[in-house]
Amino acid sequence: MVDVGGRPTARSATTPAGKISPPVAPAGHLERPRLLGALDDALAAHRTVLVAAPAGFGKSCLLASWVSHRTTPVAWVSVDGLDDDPGRLARVLADAVERARPGTLTARWTAAADAATSRRVDALLADVEAAGADLTVVLDDVHTLSSATARTVLAPLLRYPAMPRVVVAGRHDTTLPVNRMRISGDLGELRAGALAFTRDEVAAFARLNGTAADAAGVATLWDLTQGWPVAVRLAVAAGLLDRDLATVQPLAGTDVPITGYLVEEVIGTLPPDLASFVLLASTADALDADLAEALVPGGSAALEQCADRGVFLTRAGGQGGQGGLPVYRWHSLVAAHARTLLQRRDPAAAQRAHRVTAEHLRRRDPAAAITHALAGGDPA
Repeated sequence: MVDVGGRPTARSATTPAGKISPPVAPAGHLERPRLLGALDDALAAHRTVLVAAPAGFGKSCLLASWVSHRTTPVAWVSVDGLDDDPGRLARVLADAVERARPGTLTARWTAAADAATSRRVDALLADVEAAGADLTVVLDDVHTLSSATARTVLAPLLRYPAMPRVVVAGRHDTTLPVNRMRISGDLGELRAGALAFTRDEVAAFARLNGTAADAAGVATLWDLTQGWPVAVRLAVAAGLLDRDLATVQPLAGTDVPITGYLVEEVIGTLPPDLASFVLLASTADALDADLAEALVPGGSAALEQCADRGVFLTRAGGQGGQGGLPVYRWHSLVAAHARTLLQRRDPAAAQRAHRVTAEHLRRRDPAAAITHALAGGDPA
């Protein structure tokens, strides 16, 4: 339906309002001015900004908070797996833009409704280009898109100079057409290191949620969680700061109740073969490609996939692996819970993984090898 000026009316939108509106912050949400400022600075210097970090780092909350402070229009899209179709994604984006700035879409977009996808995308981008420089587009959870969809719809939106400013957020950027912009310096980035809570933010979050914490308790909780926001939230909710945290550190695998979150938001979102690799490979706090292969056939490729996909795995400095291979280190809390999960699901596989790890570390780290051998049921 169009009005007399040839523009779609509000009834033309078929996307649920909740999908093209920022989410509501959870109770006890801590607003973080340093990140709001960092995002402002990144957008002032770059037309496209990438916010990438694993699950639970507060990407959506940060962007929703940032949008709430904007005085200019923002088109928001919460992307999901159903949007992994260029035609559908173009329609959802069109509805978001029209919601943010009514009157943006013209008869050109309406006329292309039943046309080929490429023509629909061209019509949308032409209307968006004319929307004005003060419009910002936010696309959250873009990791759910395939490379083909990202190339068709997002590539021109991100690269064409006349397009509005764009913020894309997700757990990884492996399917996004951003490498050229990164090389040319046209891409701003906020990653897990920036999104992690600082010690001061851990203390502020605890106070906001009714828990007093001394400096020592805050430092211990930060060391335990490494500033992972969802783990801090769950730890505070579980009352860890009301306990003697000196007793908590050795119990990292059980005292911060994130196993359910890990299953639902991390392991459960991975392809089955990669999920299996994560559970087995987390037996070791750190591993190289050789250990990955010893644990799982094809493990070296899976190791690279985990690093690329932001599955709580970071490359350690230097080439400390066997034969000078790079070493990758798990987030310690995630690894502890993954080991607990593997032990529950398949105790025999957990023991085998410990024995393989022990053999791999036998010459390089005898003390760690003994620990793994004992966990694997091998007293030798």
